[in-house]
Amino acid sequence: MNWHLILLLSLFGILMGTLSVLGFTKKAEPLLWLVIGLFTAFMISRKITEMMFWHGFIIGIFWGCLSSLLQSIFFQTYLKNNPKYAEAFQKNQKINSRYLMLVVGPLMGLLTGTVVGGFAWFIQKIF
Repeated sequence: MNWHLILLLSLFGILMGTLSVLGFTKKAEPLLWLVIGLFTAFMISRKITEMMFWHGFIIGIFWGCLSSLLQSIFFQTYLKNNPKYAEAFQKNQKINSRYLMLVVGPLMGLLTGTVVGGFAWFIQKIF
């Protein structure tokens, strides 16, 4: 495993977490994640020869954990800068929204990591 590359590409999770807390991502967040995911898959396919899927998978988990951790730590700022999500969180009274974010983030990271790992494998096979 190339941990240097994994940690370097995992910084996108911190970047996206910070941008979302500050309210800069809004509707563009899925598109930004797509661009970051494709870039990451490309980098993995160029730098790694073995275990590409697992590199992408681990990076995705780190993204989910890091971004949701930042959003949870700065939860009030996140709600202030993202009123759409604040409204949705207020409707959910069964579980604390901050804890929900800490659970959903890593789960989304699992999904994202699976996709990034698959893309990395696919890109290397095609090119």
